[in-house]
Amino acid sequence: MAMIQIFSTVASCGTNTAIVKFLAEENDAKKKEKIIFSAINMQLCALLITAGLAVICNNFFSYLDIRPSYLMLFLSLSLFTYLNAVLQGISYFKIISVVNALSGALKVGFVAIFVAYFQFGLEGLVVSLILSNIIPIGLQLYILYKNSSPSSYIILDAAILKKMLIFSYPLYLNNLFSIAFNKGYTLLIALLLSPTAVAYYSIAERIPDLLTQARQVYATVFFPEIVSLLKNDPNKAKHLLKITIELSFVLLTAASFVFFVAGESIIGLVFSEDYKKSAYAVALLLLAKPFLYSGSFMGQTLVALGQNKAPFRINIAITFLIVGLCFYYLPRYGYMAAIYIALFTSFIGYVANNAYLRYCKIYIKLGEIISGMTLSFLLVAASFVINEKILIYISSSIFCCIWAVCILYIFKSIYAATKKRDMVHVIAK
Repeated sequence: MAMIQIFSTVASCGTNTAIVKFLAEENDAKKKEKIIFSAINMQLCALLITAGLAVICNNFFSYLDIRPSYLMLFLSLSLFTYLNAVLQGISYFKIISVVNALSGALKVGFVAIFVAYFQFGLEGLVVSLILSNIIPIGLQLYILYKNSSPSSYIILDAAILKKMLIFSYPLYLNNLFSIAFNKGYTLLIALLLSPTAVAYYSIAERIPDLLTQARQVYATVFFPEIVSLLKNDPNKAKHLLKITIELSFVLLTAASFVFFVAGESIIGLVFSEDYKKSAYAVALLLLAKPFLYSGSFMGQTLVALGQNKAPFRINIAITFLIVGLCFYYLPRYGYMAAIYIALFTSFIGYVANNAYLRYCKIYIKLGEIISGMTLSFLLVAASFVINEKILIYISSSIFCCIWAVCILYIFKSIYAATKKRDMVHVIAK
């Protein structure tokens, strides 16, 4: 499955993000239609070429053992993902949720039939995944084609595709780079430390990584919205980014606080008593997430501004920093060094993305909430390290008070913005 996802990334040519941007910033319906079908037809050609190359390679290198069912899974998964990106670009979020829910339900049903009942093993699983993609693809294509003129179905506009490919090239490199980056810490720990250290780090990483799916769901709505707002109302775009970053910090520092207070019990319940000591690592990785996710949302904003090379430049610099720090500190301090490095480099990434936004004349005032949450949480972390009960109670109380003030401030800000928008609509009527 991992190889299928890698091939899917390769075949997309980095246009998954570009298509969302191009569609979100285009207001003319005819031009949108031309972009949609040019992109879909290009993607179909790219998928068929990639599949053809896989067949040729399989003939020359028989040890690859690329089965027809694997190719079908690759084609269906790639097309399903790409069509979701097209729907994202035209803000069909309800359709995306329906399609994803349908795909998930079909996956469970087909796995139960082919794997559990008929016991077809791996082939049954692959067929289940193919069918759970193909049926939703039919729904996606129906939605996209039903309101379009038949003459646009075979469009392949060279000017649009050239512009899209030029824009997506740095994003493509960044996607390929991210495949290696996502497992970088685990690989470095496996290279430099013992299997036990890999196990502890993997357990510590697993719970924070569950939040990645929630971030991706939010990003599905955030990116086309920020593209549209930056073109039509930059002040609203700044407010959306500000609220997104502030909410990330408030919610994720709260999650990290929970693991500082009750992490050992949670780890023992979910995994095993043997991994209880990784609770502190989980809390610190959760503390790194608001910096990491905020940097990601800033990176999406930079792409929306047309700064398509910015995420790749920042990520490649941070990766070299991570590798250098890991080679120096991991042999000396064990897997916990990777946790501190992740926290440090997430902060560096946040600062770099913020600086790049300032370079693009996008100024976001974030000082009060982020400083308050971060400093109060570091006080909590220090008190747990010292392990003094009075300090733990005092620091925890301070953190909870600041957290409550911050969450009230954010919801007040959201309410004020919503009320202002409603008043504008009333006046317009």
